[in-house]
Amino acid sequence: MKKMLYIFVIASLIFAIYSIITYSIPTVEMSELEKFIGKDVQVQGTVVKGSLRIFENNNTIVFSITDGKNVVRVYYNLEKLYIPSETEELIAIVRGKVIDKETILAKKVLISCPSKYEIKVEQ
Repeated sequence: MKKMLYIFVIASLIFAIYSIITYSIPTVEMSELEKFIGKDVQVQGTVVKGSLRIFENNNTIVFSITDGKNVVRVYYNLEKLYIPSETEELIAIVRGKVIDKETILAKKVLISCPSKYEIKVEQ
């Protein structure tokens, strides 16, 4: 019985390590994208105001994000993406495949706005 438990624990550890290596997506800086062409990554940046374009014929949304130095175009296929008011500074976390050092084909996009999370102090 102990031998079976030992084999089960070893098999579970091997599976867990394999899953972490296979399915983990690295978070990278925009300046490092050239090293990851053809691979999936996660990158974060501020949405460039006025960069949003919607192509309804093929359900593609295109926008740009920046880290203050680099600008990356994001292509995202989805029927609907809610983006809050463009007057607010928006932070985007993008997961997807790096096409070239300035382009990502997103599989998942998370948009947040800092003002939504500011703490208001009553006086």
